Amino acid sequence: MINLRNLTVEPKEVPVYLFTGFLDSGKSTFIQSLFEEDEFHAGEKTLLLLCEEGEIEYEPEKFIKPGVDIVTIEEQYELTEKHLSRLMAEGDYERVVIEYNG
Repeated sequence: MINLRNLTVEPKEVPVYLFTGFLDSGKSTFIQSLFEEDEFHAGEKTLLLLCEEGEIEYEPEKFIKPGVDIVTIEEQYELTEKHLSRLMAEGDYERVVIEYNG
């Protein structure tokens, strides 16, 4: 029998790419172009967090590879460690990309 109380899980290091700027500064367009290139996106399981509703909508069908889950953060209170940890555990992501208004 294994005693689960004594087991510890080492946290996994996950790179986070944070793109900030003013509204309509081109963040969404730039991020879209990154996912269309294999130099940035080789198919890593990616969580794309949108912290704004921009003018440009993402077109995942144009991403060079699948594996990007887009999640919209509607309210600032959703940016908690608990909520983000839950998202990471559910998706087992290899990296996070965040679009955030400055």
